[in-house]
Order: sequence, then C-alpha cells, then structure tokens
Amino acid sequence: LSICLADDRSKGALRAELFEKLAPPLLDDASPHATLVQATLAERAPTQLKRLLRSFQDRDPERSLPRIVDLLQKDELVNFYASLLNGPPTELSCQLALFGDSRGALSLAHWFRETLAEHKEVAANGFVRFL
Repeated sequence: LSICLADDRSKGALRAELFEKLAPPLLDDASPHATLVQATLAERAPTQLKRLLRSFQDRDPERSLPRIVDLLQKDELVNFYASLLNGPPTELSCQLALFGDSRGALSLAHWFRETLAEHKEVAANGFVRFL
C-alpha cells in the first residue's frame, strides 16, 4: 500500500494501476475480506483511501464511479461516504453528488446549498475548479 500511495506524475493512474495489481480484492465484492479491508482503510487511513478512490476515478471515470458509489454505500463505509460529501468539495465529491442525484439517492441542490453554507469560499473555489 505504501508504494501505491506515493505521489506520481500520472495524476494517480500509476498509483491505481499498481494498487489494482497488488490488492485486487479491495474493490472485489466476491473477496471474503474486501469489506473488512475497506472499512479498516476508512477508519485508520481515510486520507489514503480518498487518494485511492480519486486515482481509480481519474483512471477510468465511466467505469469506476458506479463501483466507487456501490462500495461507499456499504453499511461499514456510510460514515466515510458522509465525510466525503460533508467535507470541502473535491472533484470526487462533486462526481459522487452528481451520480447520487442521478440515482435519486441525493438531492444535488440540497448538497450544494449545505456545502456552500458550511465551507463558504473554499466551497465556491472547489465548485469553480470542478466546473
């Protein structure tokens, strides 16, 4: 994991590729310990899990976003998912909010208003960067 978490110049693509090769069970629901590993990362290394999710998203946005959302909707990861959406907006959190709105699981307008009210200028800058 430490190798995969190192910064690289490929904007996370190399990190995601290495991680997928070294630890494929993380996103594989068929693996018996996948949920335990995901929950442990969310609890003990949330920043690193966010980086990994972003790198998966950067590598293949069309395929990875539904997988990321399905992963985050597990009971063990609900608090981590909420922290992603409640924090300052990032590209990943904006993508998750858009995807959640399209599935009817989240009100985009409500999320936008709450995030802007809570994070003010940081949120405005995050939204502008996303757009």
